[in-house]
This record gives sequence, C-alpha cells and structure tokens, in this order.
Amino acid sequence: MKAVIAGFMANMRRRTHNIRTRNTRTHNIIRTCNIRTHNIMKESSYKAADLHTHTNFAYCSENVTPEGNIKRAAEKGLSMIAFTEHAGQLYVSSKDYWAGKFIDDTGIMAMNRETPLNRMPDYRRTVEKFRSPQVLVGVEAEVDCNGRLTLFEEDMDCWDIVVGAVHFLPAVYEPGSEAGFMWANEMLLRAGADVLAHPFRYFQKKKKEVPKHLFRPLAEMLAQYGAAAELNFHKNENDPLFYEECLKKGVRISFGSDAHNLDEVGAFEKYYSFMEMIIPFEQPEQAGKIYEKILYRGRRVAQAQ
Repeated sequence: MKAVIAGFMANMRRRTHNIRTRNTRTHNIIRTCNIRTHNIMKESSYKAADLHTHTNFAYCSENVTPEGNIKRAAEKGLSMIAFTEHAGQLYVSSKDYWAGKFIDDTGIMAMNRETPLNRMPDYRRTVEKFRSPQVLVGVEAEVDCNGRLTLFEEDMDCWDIVVGAVHFLPAVYEPGSEAGFMWANEMLLRAGADVLAHPFRYFQKKKKEVPKHLFRPLAEMLAQYGAAAELNFHKNENDPLFYEECLKKGVRISFGSDAHNLDEVGAFEKYYSFMEMIIPFEQPEQAGKIYEKILYRGRRVAQAQ
C-alpha cells in the first residue's frame, strides 16, 4: 500500500506546500474544493462506495430508509452502500442520547434492554433483509467512559462494518479536550472500529480550533490499527493536510456521506474534488486505479486484496 502511494507523494507535497504557504486562504481553498466538480471521474470506470448512511431508525433522520438509500445508491452508480445507524440511539431515548448521558451512566442501556427504547433488534431484523455483497450492515458507535463500544455483548460481532465516532467525551475530560479526543479514538480503534467517522468534526461542533498538531498522531494511530479515515462533508469541513498524513502512513480513505437525507446518499462530487486537490490526476484510467488502492471498501474487499 505504501509503495503505491509513494509515486504520488511528490505531487502531494507540492500541492500541500502551496496550501501551507497560503494559510490565510486555506479556508477558502477547502470551501472551493467543496463546490468544484471535475469531469474526470465521470469518465472513469471506478464506482465508489458510500460506507456511512443512516436510516429511519435515527432520531436525526429526515427521509432516509433502507429501501430509499439502496435505490438512491443505484441511481448514483455506487458499487456498495452501508447502513451505519447510531448505535446509542437504538438503545436510549433521544433526550439521553443528545445529552450524551449514556457515555458516563453505562447502566442506562441495560435498564432499557426490555423496553421499547431498545430498538436494536428491530434495526437488525430490518437491515438484515437487504444484506448482500453490495449492501453492508453496520453501526456508528461511540465508546463509553470505560472505553467499551456502546453495544450490548450480543450486538458486538454481527456487523459488516463498524464506524467509530467521537460525539461525546466522558465527564472526566473537559469538553473539547484534546487528550480526551485522542483517548476516545484509540478506544474505538482498540475495540475494532473499521473506520473513524468525520475526524476532527468534534472540535468544530464545540466551536474550537481544530488541533492540526494531532493530524500526524491520529494518522499514525489509524495505521497502527489498520483502520480507515472517513472523508465526510456532512456538517463538516475537511483539512487536506490530515488526509495527506493518512496517505503517507498507508491509511485508506473511506467515503461516507453520513446521509440523513436521500439527496446526500452517494453525493460525492465534493469528495472527488477534494481528493483531486491532494492527488491530481491526468487521465480517468489513472484516477480509477489509484482510487482502487487508497479508498476503503469494507472488510471483505480489504481482506481479498
């Protein structure tokens, strides 16, 4: 994997040097890549995978459903889609979830096990009907204050993909704590998360400056555990310097729309523009071959390569 990336590093370093030397324009550069669409991927035979979508089981869903997501993925020409519902939302009330109460009060989930708030069995039965090589069944999970995934034991090992996310930190850490953020990410990876969702969005949500000095340590952590870094534009700004660090370390990138609305499923124009800013392509065939090597497509595909 690292050997594949090595041939493109000169271009990447040149591009990111330009970004570094124009610090006052970085935000505008990123925003520009968000709206710029290149035709090169339309000419390529590569078909992307959307490995982070939500369903009607989410408290924050709009109009997404398993059937609707699959139909939309087909319309967008995707090769694969994953359902990754918020695990915490399947066990606790909306109020307790958004307050992050289940992170420190680990008994809440157990208390709800035999109540209608435990919707995990319904979610599993619903999405299982669609499971196939093209449709992955998974969850988006946090870790509690003990560093355990927010899943019941019987719900630990039944997924095609686990997307780990830092939405909350245990109370022992101050909100926005860099140490807490890194602890939570390592606990997610140690627990078996395949992908880290929207890296560094946690700080944006807390209205804090993104700590760029953590880009390299987090990339190194991802490489150590063999996990992927998600590229996610859902209420999120992405810094190309972090993804450059990931590619240097041989870390794969996972495209995740984080769709809560059907229009978001597989809407990857921004993603291609962003990736082309990091690794410029000259020919569609070149783009497809590179993407096959650097983009994550789930455990089964990764194990086969």
